[in-house]
Amino acid sequence: MLFLLFQLVVAIEYSKIPITGTPPSRTTAAAAVYDPVKNRIITFGGFNYQLNSVSSALNSFSLETLTWEEIAPHSKVVPSGLESTKLYLRADRKLFVFYGSGTSGTSNEIYCFDLLTFLWSVQGTTGDTVLGRDHFAFTSYEYKGNNYVAIYGGLTQFSIEMDLYLINIDTFVAKKISKDIKIYNQRPGLRISATLVYRNGYLYMYGYIRIALAFDAYQSGIYAYSLEDDLWTLLKNDIEPEERFLHTSYIYEDEMYVIFGGRVDSTNMSRDIWKYSFVNSNWTLIKNNIEEFRVEAATVQIGSKIYFLYGRKDVTIYNTIVAIDLGTNPIDISTISPLYDAPLKRVHHCSFTINTYIYVFGGLYEYGIYLNDLWRYDILLDYWMPVSTLGEAPSPRARFACTKSTGNSFAIYGGTNGDDIYDDLYFFQEAYMTWIKASVTGDSPSPRHSSCMTYNNYKYYILGGQDLEKGFNELWIYNFVNGTYTAASTNVFFYELIRHNCWIDVNSDYIVLNAIGGSTFWYYPNYYWIKVEIDNDDNAAAAKVVMNSSYFSLSETGIAVTKDHLYIIIGSYWDKIVAESVAIVDFSNFNVFQKFTTIQEIAIYGHSVSHYANSLYVFGGGTSVHTCKLLNTATNTFFKFTNLLSSQDGLIDCSPGTMPPDCKPCDKGTYYFNSSCVPCPKGKYSDTLAATSIEQCIPCASGYYSDIEGAVYCIQCPAGKKCPIGSSSFDNNVGTLSPSNVQPKAYKGPKSFISLTVTNMWYSILSICLFIFLCAVLIHRFWDKMNKFDLFTSNHSHSLGKPIMNIKTNVGGLFSIFFIFAAIVTATAAMLSYALDKITEIKTLIPSIALDYEIIAKSVEVNTTFYIYGGICEYNGSCVSDILYITIGLDYESISLTCIMENNNCQVNLHFTELSLASSISSINIEMREKSSYASYLGVNISSTSSIPLEYSSAFIPVDPKSSDHILRGTTPSIISYKFTPSVFISESSRWTSLETGFHISSYEDVTLGSIATQKTVNTQVYLRASISIIKSDTGMQTQRILNSSLFVFIGSLLGSIFGLMGSFGAAMGFSETFVDNYQDKANKKITVNLICKNMNRLKTEFGEWKVRTKGCRVYPSLEITTTTL
Repeated sequence: MLFLLFQLVVAIEYSKIPITGTPPSRTTAAAAVYDPVKNRIITFGGFNYQLNSVSSALNSFSLETLTWEEIAPHSKVVPSGLESTKLYLRADRKLFVFYGSGTSGTSNEIYCFDLLTFLWSVQGTTGDTVLGRDHFAFTSYEYKGNNYVAIYGGLTQFSIEMDLYLINIDTFVAKKISKDIKIYNQRPGLRISATLVYRNGYLYMYGYIRIALAFDAYQSGIYAYSLEDDLWTLLKNDIEPEERFLHTSYIYEDEMYVIFGGRVDSTNMSRDIWKYSFVNSNWTLIKNNIEEFRVEAATVQIGSKIYFLYGRKDVTIYNTIVAIDLGTNPIDISTISPLYDAPLKRVHHCSFTINTYIYVFGGLYEYGIYLNDLWRYDILLDYWMPVSTLGEAPSPRARFACTKSTGNSFAIYGGTNGDDIYDDLYFFQEAYMTWIKASVTGDSPSPRHSSCMTYNNYKYYILGGQDLEKGFNELWIYNFVNGTYTAASTNVFFYELIRHNCWIDVNSDYIVLNAIGGSTFWYYPNYYWIKVEIDNDDNAAAAKVVMNSSYFSLSETGIAVTKDHLYIIIGSYWDKIVAESVAIVDFSNFNVFQKFTTIQEIAIYGHSVSHYANSLYVFGGGTSVHTCKLLNTATNTFFKFTNLLSSQDGLIDCSPGTMPPDCKPCDKGTYYFNSSCVPCPKGKYSDTLAATSIEQCIPCASGYYSDIEGAVYCIQCPAGKKCPIGSSSFDNNVGTLSPSNVQPKAYKGPKSFISLTVTNMWYSILSICLFIFLCAVLIHRFWDKMNKFDLFTSNHSHSLGKPIMNIKTNVGGLFSIFFIFAAIVTATAAMLSYALDKITEIKTLIPSIALDYEIIAKSVEVNTTFYIYGGICEYNGSCVSDILYITIGLDYESISLTCIMENNNCQVNLHFTELSLASSISSINIEMREKSSYASYLGVNISSTSSIPLEYSSAFIPVDPKSSDHILRGTTPSIISYKFTPSVFISESSRWTSLETGFHISSYEDVTLGSIATQKTVNTQVYLRASISIIKSDTGMQTQRILNSSLFVFIGSLLGSIFGLMGSFGAAMGFSETFVDNYQDKANKKITVNLICKNMNRLKTEFGEWKVRTKGCRVYPSLEITTTTL
């Protein structure tokens, strides 16, 4: 591949943060001295509250540039941490540290630091023995051509001292003064944290001691010691300051100033400034209630100014510099270096940009002190703050691999603490400041450090690294979803790589792992930029060389990768040389620009680089001198790079989450996607700037909702409404989900139709028959014609003694009409029953193994609804590619997947044709891989065609997290169990196809709830899974529909019914006819009797008396009548 190289020697545009440089940590009991050669203040030691231990650090503050710097020793001998020491800087540039105390007690040593060679040594003394001590009074002075330091009192390992020592600073001959004191009762006595100053051949001591330890309770003034007369004198005054210790005293223009202080027997603190006039021998209060009050500060006098460095004010610890100018009236008090917290100095750590913050973790502090603290820098407000984390934090370590994961998380792997090498993997979730240790199943990489790691789509790619014996030429892939490692390649490149950098490019079919820089195990520089293609199954191809350049050979460097450029920021090679250069690779044409610089303070290694907007932020690292790498060094200097070439080509691209041309961050309520700022979906909100992932759009908490896109907060749900996590409306129609099922109905046939039809016919026939009967009764002519319809001619009764003849009667005609209508209804009912209701259904449960048929359902629908779903679900009418399914133990002819997003609910539908169960236990696993795939509820409905025609079986089972504060999210699936009962249908009727098969669906076991998350922990989980378990029932359902009768039976039964009906009507007719005949006989008899009576009357008239008895009367013939035939 062709590429061009450009070497430039120009200035890099950068600045320090803060502009004073990073100050030391908050400290008390440090010591300070003025360096007139470089016009700076040098401080040493003190109790470092960030380390929670005493320190041996040397720092300087330039009074010209007003910037902090660390003085890094180049020495094997380094004093242990000390506090309450005193400093003296000799003209030969040697700095002496006197005594103090540390973790092992008081120090008896005087240490010497050579500011020319940066070497520490121990300075011995001769003469009288001076025990080590702390909290002693100390001053330096010149007397009779010799330089001295004076030491009084303090706390030794045995007691509080009351002796004065004078040490010649050139010869280090010590002299104890107390043995030659002429007036014993004028001695100051025991003193701790007192002060000494020198003026005109006198040492003046001022300080307070508890009354029980003083020679004289009232001798609390200034004690003057005459170097000439070897005599102590107490200077008393009627008006004096309140007794104090931990104060500061300095001489300015024949006056001694006492500044601040406290008391040992009370909590009172003196927040004032007093002065003692040696001319007038009196005390004057200069200023009281001073806001900038400090005690246990390192102090130094330069001219009229007293500088207070570090110290405390009540319970607050400072790292400020406060200047008190004694030469102004009134006294001027100003802050030269403000309070500014920052991470401890460190090397081989990591930093990450999340939103508008930069996070720094771990690293090596110095002298084998490894860190596991986490700090956050607010880019917009320009301040650091320590982060209190939850969870299991990684142990202290350095040289670990690290990578930004998703929008608000990062991961670290491996590393070392100098003694042990690690193989653990940790994730940090910024949303709720929690560390999570990765769970690992199966094989994993061996412990290593100095590897590189990068991330894509829930997979972490770990390349190279080393242990104590060898380097590794391996590529391991950790799958966050299932917690497993895969060894993608055990021979990636020509040689092993350590201390290199890597990043990921994503293509449609594979990803590309890029690696650049670093070295072999023996520190031979790697000049290659390599690429490794990795497919979706984690198979890695052989590495390919993209470019070969000495500009890529840096180890322990920091890089930043954008869409168009690669930025390589300083570093080392051969483990000895620090390159004072930066390089830029243009991805469009592969041009490489390298810039050299001679700026000593940015010649660092083992630092970290973070990218925000159009700037690169570089923190920490080890230092160098004239490109030579200094081991066991670290810094916490913080740089901001804005142009790497001092030209248009050197401008830095906008970082993800910010938009060109001015790199403005994406607003709150939006996130960065496809080079634009996209609003957060409904049901979510984001209150951060420069969000880089949809995962930084947080779902609304339970009881809140967001019905607009791009929300920066959620609205409280109205009273009486239900708003689960992630609600986009308070009217989400979720309601209460409960199990339900629908099963095939038993066959009933059209009995109701037939019954209704026949009943209506009977009513109609009865109405007609009644009408005919009334007509026959009321209309004589109609009655007389009835005999023409008589069908029962052979059924009429016959009189005895008369010939048997088939006759037609009116009654027979009437009943014949009735019979005909009844026969019509009966025949119609019989034919309807035969045609429509000749089926009998029989259901039988039999062992499944006894079913001699292959059970196949023509159609099965599996509808899985994710209620209040966080993702997209469908796009342009199709399921998004991150929705997957797997079937196990199912055979089918075809399957189709459709998705519907409606009312914030995602319905995933699987339609099977010709489905059969290949095993007794089958499953359908649905996996939602969207970054925001979560749901408040889950419901599964399975519908299957039954073997019974036109019938189906279905069952609905809901999954509820049981708490409104939880949602379904994570890799452990919720298990929903169904039972499929095989079903066979057999029919003797041609109306249905016989030997149909299918399934009856029912629930089987209680739901097993899978992974859940809360609103805050939603991003600690990935995916959303549902496993639908299908259990094949041991019993099957056989349904038979048999014919009740055949045509011949039907005709026979129909004829039997008709003839039976005819016989019934014939009998009824006979009964009716007999009744009619009897009625007519009686009527005829009555007529006959009436006729006879009439005849009798006539005969009586003509023939005499007659007695005729009829009903109610009797007829008695009065004479015998003889009939004579004429």
